[in-house]
Amino acid sequence: MKIARITLRHVRIPFRHAFSTSRWTLTHKDAILVEAATDDGLTGWGECVALAYPDYCYESTAINALVLREYADMSYAEIAEAQGVGIQTVKSRLNRARRAVQTLLQDT
Repeated sequence: MKIARITLRHVRIPFRHAFSTSRWTLTHKDAILVEAATDDGLTGWGECVALAYPDYCYESTAINALVLREYADMSYAEIAEAQGVGIQTVKSRLNRARRAVQTLLQDT
């Protein structure tokens, strides 16, 4: 049995009320649903409930874009489609994620 296909679906869930911190106000939550299908016809689902930016915690949609680009070999257009955003947003997230990873590496 081998994984034959992986599909990513961007989901945006609006909050009933805005959530505010000293740094920002959030009006929605982004998540990425992951569907993996095998060549035997089995299907499994997972989720990545990440924050939009890597400055709050390491699990973020920006870091996810970096993983998709560097390890899954996806193009900017493929990442944009998977995350439900424009290519410029993907480029911005990748830039932010690379800076966050560099900062983490400097701190260790």
